[in-house]
Amino acid sequence: MIVVTNRRGVLQSETGYVLDLQYLNIDEEKLNQYLHKFPMPPDTVYTEDDLRKDLNRCTGSYLLPKEVSEAAATYIGELLNALMEE
Repeated sequence: MIVVTNRRGVLQSETGYVLDLQYLNIDEEKLNQYLHKFPMPPDTVYTEDDLRKDLNRCTGSYLLPKEVSEAAATYIGELLNALMEE
């Protein structure tokens, strides 16, 4: 399971390590389907475009902006869990 803690770090709950995006291998089509079916809640500091760029193009630890809303942080945790279960 993946959790978002302190509204900043995205952790793998079993190890407690911050996720490294280059090892997630998230399928872009599955991400698009999820975002279409379950739209991301609006956030002033972290947009759906930011999310797409991070999950598809970035490497290294996955950290969210400190000011990201609780709703967006929770959504991202749920999205990652759903995509990793497939």
